[in-house]
Amino acid sequence: AVFSSNEDVKDLLDMAGTYLKKNLSPSDTNTLLFIYDELKFDIDLIEFLICYCVELGKANIKYIEKVAMDWHSRNILTREDAKAHVDRYSKQYYPIMKALGLNNRQPATLELEYIDKWTEQYGFDIAIILEACNKTIAAISNPSIAYVDGILSKWKNKGVTSLSDVKKLDELHAAEAIAKKSNSKSTKSSINFNNFQQRTYDYDALERELLNRN
Repeated sequence: AVFSSNEDVKDLLDMAGTYLKKNLSPSDTNTLLFIYDELKFDIDLIEFLICYCVELGKANIKYIEKVAMDWHSRNILTREDAKAHVDRYSKQYYPIMKALGLNNRQPATLELEYIDKWTEQYGFDIAIILEACNKTIAAISNPSIAYVDGILSKWKNKGVTSLSDVKKLDELHAAEAIAKKSNSKSTKSSINFNNFQQRTYDYDALERELLNRN
């Protein structure tokens, strides 16, 4: 009864029905009222939320509620907060998730923590992170964000700050691999050669043996 007399709520429900292109069910209405009343999202923020989900191709109330809960946990309470978060997601989180083939879902909390560590604590730009993702894809069949973290942690310890640094490390690694292979062959050849040199033959005895056979 209280909600039915609230013009803002009427506007909210009308707006939601328009964006979702449907007549709202009682369940849909309850979810929207929960977001409005319990999560304390104002009408402007809810409109941005619904538009965002619709643009993602997720025009269903369950997904909208899930995103609303996530935003609430991040203390996103205004349209400006939400826009900043979405911009960061589109520029930072989404490209990384996409590079790992994980763009069919929202990042898990642990995944977001890893990405924030790479950008904020390590200071890596998106190009370096995506290169680590590419190396992960090439190395393992089931890419994981933890594997990417292993690569980036090693790069951080080696002082990597740019893609040119990564290239230098790759070249150094390749040179070391060639040197190791070459040393292995050299050692093997040396062993074989020494074994050959250590063999002694009594040619006189061999000749006598051949003569005796005739």
